[in-house]
Amino acid sequence: PTVTVFGQLMAKGTAESPVLFRSANKSPKPWDWDRIYCRSRNRSVFEHCIVQHCNYGLFAENGSVTITSCLFEHNSLHGLVVKNSDVSITGTTFHNGHVLAVFLQEGAEVRAESLKVINNITGMACMEKSLLNLTGGEIAKNTNGLVVKDNASVGIVAADITRNRKGLVSLSEISKKVREMVYANGVDVSVVSRSEMEKLLKPPEEVESIVLPKTKTAIDVGEDFKPGFSATAAPRQQTVSFMGNVTAGFKYFMPNSRSHTITYSEIDTSYGTDDTSYSVRYRTKDTLVMQSTYPGEQSDEVYAGLQPEMQIFASGRRKGADLNLLMDIYGNDWIDLPLHMRKNTFNLSMNYYNQHMVIGDFYESGSKTSLESRKFTGVRYAGEYMPMGKGTNRLSFKLAAGETEFPKDVGDNDITLYNDTVDTGMSIRQQMTYLAGVSVKPTLNSVVNVKGIISRDQSYEPLFRGVLADPEAPAPIKAQTGVIDGRVYLFDDKLALTAELDVGVHDTLDSTQADKIEEIAWYNPQVGEAVPAVFRKIPDRHLGHWAMSVGAEGIYSGYDLSAGFTRIGPEYFSAGNPYLEADRYIAEMAGEKTIIENLTATGEYEYETRYASSTFNLNAEESGPTHVHTLDLAGEYAFSPRFPTIGLDYQLMIENTEEPGEKYHSVVSDSSYNADSSMITYTYQTDTIPTAYNEIDVKNTWGIEFKQRFDNGINYSLKYRTMWDNELTEYPNPELVIEDDGWQHQIRGRFGFKIRRLIRNTTKFKLTTKQEEEYNFEGLSYKLSNKLKVTAIPRKLSFELKGEYYNRTDDEDEYTEAGDTYDILRTSMETEYYSAELSAKYSLSSKMSMTLMGLYKESFDETEGSTENYDVVIGGFHVTYLF
Repeated sequence: PTVTVFGQLMAKGTAESPVLFRSANKSPKPWDWDRIYCRSRNRSVFEHCIVQHCNYGLFAENGSVTITSCLFEHNSLHGLVVKNSDVSITGTTFHNGHVLAVFLQEGAEVRAESLKVINNITGMACMEKSLLNLTGGEIAKNTNGLVVKDNASVGIVAADITRNRKGLVSLSEISKKVREMVYANGVDVSVVSRSEMEKLLKPPEEVESIVLPKTKTAIDVGEDFKPGFSATAAPRQQTVSFMGNVTAGFKYFMPNSRSHTITYSEIDTSYGTDDTSYSVRYRTKDTLVMQSTYPGEQSDEVYAGLQPEMQIFASGRRKGADLNLLMDIYGNDWIDLPLHMRKNTFNLSMNYYNQHMVIGDFYESGSKTSLESRKFTGVRYAGEYMPMGKGTNRLSFKLAAGETEFPKDVGDNDITLYNDTVDTGMSIRQQMTYLAGVSVKPTLNSVVNVKGIISRDQSYEPLFRGVLADPEAPAPIKAQTGVIDGRVYLFDDKLALTAELDVGVHDTLDSTQADKIEEIAWYNPQVGEAVPAVFRKIPDRHLGHWAMSVGAEGIYSGYDLSAGFTRIGPEYFSAGNPYLEADRYIAEMAGEKTIIENLTATGEYEYETRYASSTFNLNAEESGPTHVHTLDLAGEYAFSPRFPTIGLDYQLMIENTEEPGEKYHSVVSDSSYNADSSMITYTYQTDTIPTAYNEIDVKNTWGIEFKQRFDNGINYSLKYRTMWDNELTEYPNPELVIEDDGWQHQIRGRFGFKIRRLIRNTTKFKLTTKQEEEYNFEGLSYKLSNKLKVTAIPRKLSFELKGEYYNRTDDEDEYTEAGDTYDILRTSMETEYYSAELSAKYSLSSKMSMTLMGLYKESFDETEGSTENYDVVIGGFHVTYLF
């Protein structure tokens, strides 16, 4: 069988749920079906797809295809064949046994980034009048790495052709200076005869399931086509391209924000045997009243009216330079634009050979103890210098600066929205952060990095956001951290060893230093103060202003293994991760193995010791260290397509804290008799004896999942998880015993189906119950969502309907003591949310489409102080143009 595409195929999966093109046989073999044949200038898209068990994989002829994050494996002859077509490939792997994994025939134009072509007979091959631009990735462990004919145009930048039996196979000798990326092969360059070359480049058979035009297609190449070969660390071919899309339109908001008040009513009174009064009261809802905001308004006032919006994506490249723009902006009023323009996302990246600059939103990450996935709004520059061969530079450095924490609306549904008010406990530090780093590679297999991080809290004059408004936020600080870390690869990159040392301190300013607090918001990194502050703490090892970690990861006998140890000092503060808890020891190890082709197992163990450091806990002397043991086990077995895939997981967490206790001991201190000696009166003296004890909490979590995909488009998954929380503490004073045991159960599932190319539907649900003995707590929540897409006119008119309903109810007892009287207040908190959205998309042409949408949302939340009480109607209209 052959999958034939004469129009446009959009196969878009995800990393967790890829689109599968594979054999349906019970025992699949690499020749069970023929190919995916694309023959159309309408660009087909394959994203997160897996292609297996066929002869020729994906065959593009007289067509246009984009391939992103896909996997081609266990195919008999080819993984990808391109003839007289343009194909763009990113982050894709071709491995496990292709005769020729990627085959560029006459007229092929392939631009690829970050490919892995591994463990095939021949990795890649280029015929006459074919063009290959390959950036990054590797061609490794093949019999023949790359086969090139003389009249092909091949440009390879920083992509290693290594560890093949023959690295480069050609008809004539190729100069060393243009093949520096071809190295460490059995034979780097093999010159063969034309007859030997023809045996390697045997053309694929024609498609038998369809009748193709008998006229021979003329192969034309562009005016800038220059035959030749170049596999170097820097680009030498001129490339020019420009593509993107723009979407413009508006939304119209019609909100009705509201809140509620709470009243109490006493419905029952009972008395104990000692005449103690127990009053039971229940909470009930009363009338609704207006409130000031609702989530999503992007304003401190109720907003109603037109909101213009625009999203732009553009990518251009010329020679060694490329530019990429991603922008999502809007405004609450047409008249006030552009002064009152706001953004959801803005990212402008510019690259010129080995220099890179980003303006707008970007992420920076290092480690947990230094800089962990912080989102910047600012600017970053990075450069690489001193080439050392094989696409590697010996020296690189990076400079970055920007705001790294944003205030958010109280109760926001989307925590990435940028608003004016902070919800306590969510975002409490709004900072200006600066980063400077240098990396040096002593050898090809090692690297040493040195970084400096400076952060300044912004309480008064933030650059891009509103003033932080959270009364519970901590006092503002000035923080600085120095980092040195390194990594070395051993045994042919099968083992990596890492180490890191951080020194970090901060200065806290309180309200008595108001004159200095205002200075913190200034956009001056104050290097002259920060650097000496770090160096002064380096010899001060007893105060613990440091953190260190060591680790190893590698592959052994099919196991992916890793281990690490981290120590965080009691006074350490990370300027790049201000929420890091100090004074801890962490040891961890993990392993993963594919036992057989369909069975994968993983395991992870972590031991952590936390101390109540005086920096973070004012009651440090009252308790000892907390020891936490965590064990995670998981496995997945994939049966044949007729049976579901089964996944199992288990987690055991044991938390043990050394706590002080008090044990009561009473003795007779005096005794006396009545005058008639009929009664003796004893006087007791009660002593409190300090007694230490261990507070032990054990959590067991089990899970099982079934999932399956059928050839008719039906797919489902069903997962059940339960957690048993059991406190095993033996308190010395029985009156202190708190029944903290509890259970949680959760069932979640997904069901999807499609009817040809006309209807596609996905339904998801989640049901969670929770019960705790303490305070007689009971909780129930459930969520149901559905997404339906209907194609009324193929490639012209489609509709999409989405809906969601969420409900959560928490009931618990609250005890209030007043003398010998106890009030039991049974509280019930309810949260409810539902929405429905309908959109229609009409394509005016292959490049232009328009979308009309309508959305209704309603939310109700009884939690005190919540602003999740609103209903809103939103309408929108957008036009998209591809260029």
